Amino acid sequence: AQVHEGILKKENINVAIKVQRPNIHHIIKTDLKILEELSQIINDRVEVSRVYNLPEIVQELNKMILNELDFKREVRNINIARHNFLKDDRFYLPEIFQDYCSQEVITMEKLDGVSLKEKIPTMPSNRRIETAHIFLDILLKQILEHGFFHADPHPGNIFILNNNKVSLLDWGMVGRLSPSVRFRLLDLVEGIVEKDIERIMDVVLFLCYAKKN
Repeated sequence: AQVHEGILKKENINVAIKVQRPNIHHIIKTDLKILEELSQIINDRVEVSRVYNLPEIVQELNKMILNELDFKREVRNINIARHNFLKDDRFYLPEIFQDYCSQEVITMEKLDGVSLKEKIPTMPSNRRIETAHIFLDILLKQILEHGFFHADPHPGNIFILNNNKVSLLDWGMVGRLSPSVRFRLLDLVEGIVEKDIERIMDVVLFLCYAKKN
């Protein structure tokens, strides 16, 4: 997609407008079909590759990317995350203007700030540490408390606002965790902290079993 700055004339509000590139559905589906065929060929002909199950990885990639093409889904994801963090004044997500959204367009509040990637070189060390702690806490809350998390938090998607709040952009890819999996992940963290190998292995085997079923 491309993102453009605009103004809602009726409301007199500055907005960011995310627009899908023309014909992108066809291009991506063609590329994914090629990947599917290549992964199956490699899986059939290269025995050592089978441990990675490349066809299944490509299927998962296919599902995630096609979901990202549905901007209505991304709008829902942003609204869910906004609701989850309403009472956290360290984290802010843009307001969505539903009347100006579609499957190929998202119109949202324009945020004033820069990406973490651009901000890091100019940040003093104490501010870097503070920002890292805040962002880690926000990520852990998403995963362990809400069970709904941003699945692509690279530095280009992390935004530092002019008021020093943190934001996350591009909610096309998210993850969801059931309460039982969240509890087991807490066990995993405790096992790592306490260097309890048996506890760690117990959680890992549980997660593998959960995925299989």
